[in-house]
Amino acid sequence: MTLKNFIVFAVGAFLLAAPAGAAASDFESALEGWSFGVGAGALGGGNISVGYRMPYNPDTSYNWLNKFVFRADFNTWAPFGGTLENVFDNIASDEIDNNRRWDGLIEFTDGITATNADFKSSVDGRNFGVLVDFHPFTYTRGLKGFRVSGGYYFGNLNIGVNAMVSGLKSDIDDGDFTWEAVNIGGRDYMPMITGLDAGAQVEISNIQAEPKLTLHSKGPYVGFGWDVGLYKNLKLTLDAGLAFTKTHEFSMTDNLDSLRFQISSETITINIDNDVSIPDDIKPEVSQSIQNKLTASNVPFTTANNNIIVGTAQLLANNQSAIDSALDSVRADRDKAINDMNKELNNYGFFPMIRIGFMWRF
Repeated sequence: MTLKNFIVFAVGAFLLAAPAGAAASDFESALEGWSFGVGAGALGGGNISVGYRMPYNPDTSYNWLNKFVFRADFNTWAPFGGTLENVFDNIASDEIDNNRRWDGLIEFTDGITATNADFKSSVDGRNFGVLVDFHPFTYTRGLKGFRVSGGYYFGNLNIGVNAMVSGLKSDIDDGDFTWEAVNIGGRDYMPMITGLDAGAQVEISNIQAEPKLTLHSKGPYVGFGWDVGLYKNLKLTLDAGLAFTKTHEFSMTDNLDSLRFQISSETITINIDNDVSIPDDIKPEVSQSIQNKLTASNVPFTTANNNIIVGTAQLLANNQSAIDSALDSVRADRDKAINDMNKELNNYGFFPMIRIGFMWRF
């Protein structure tokens, strides 16, 4: 027999040969009874498990029952959620500070600033599993710790964010607005608006959004694991598996339906006299038509020749349709993003679990 064949034979004999006689009794008795484990893993968080392994009885024909362990498994993010939240919040805070100007304002793009921005994340989840472990190589040296697991899990993992931008402002210049159309002789005229104070801005009190990702873990579970002896009844445990669950969900709540706008200037001028798009002989008629509408709506105004000076609140009211249209476009983009995300999540009808921990068998 060559040295190579001898090594293969010796290793194979060690792994596959079951102990016999009195030695086997001691070996088998150490693989039964109650066990308690603690650990941590991806997506599950912290773990606590309690199991019971069926006893071995060489005097009956039910020795195979010793291959089974009945286990209750509980996972929670309570020990680690706060740490992860702090990591996410610090990253967001650093990004906000990187965009903060010398005057303390946060600059998003040229002309758009905010007084402050807050970002609070949340990680919360727990699940509970009822499992049966099967050890196919219970009395095989080197493989006795391998097991196949099956069972059912209940629960979910929620990852959310509460983001708010306060004191949002956007610079505006003359010419950014026009008055609502006035029809004269079958043609629409939209007078330009001037008279905004220097540095005038559109202001929004705050914008708030709360996206949330819910990963479901409710469903049948299939996995495998390995128990590695460390010292006496102390073992290192490794687990990996999948809970086949319903589709995960992505949702978002925001305050887009309740946004309120205001302009920092108190008044604006409907500048008909200097609007070259309106013929001179039509300007008095355009001005009178607008004045009639303002009077009918009980809106105060003053005039200077054909020009009309009115409060900025009325400017927003007359441009409400344009504001609503812009918000509708934003809402449509939001809804599309949510739908696309949920369609993508449809491809992942499972909840993976990878865990490492320690177990003590009593």
